[in-house]
Amino acid sequence: MIADYDDRTGVYNRHAFERDCALFENKKLPEYFTCLAFDVNGLNEINRTLGIAAGDEMIIGAAECLSTCFGDKGKIYRIGGDEFTIIMQNVSYEMAQKMVDMLNG
Repeated sequence: MIADYDDRTGVYNRHAFERDCALFENKKLPEYFTCLAFDVNGLNEINRTLGIAAGDEMIIGAAECLSTCFGDKGKIYRIGGDEFTIIMQNVSYEMAQKMVDMLNG
């Protein structure tokens, strides 16, 4: 069995994301369903100039930030090197927008 968690960040991984998405195939989505995608800007530059360890710190920090903002409202997945997706149910568009705004500072 493939683990459901990303070993570097502790959030769910791509395998868990694909499995969870399959649960929604051919079904009506819940009234309040939100899927957010995030990409960490500048990761390649950080890796190139400061090293992979610094890039890892950036990815871990991004996961912690997303967990703080969204962790109690949905599932956070790391689906690629610097790509994260969040699936939330029972969260209104307005609430999701407020949470994104909070993240953007």
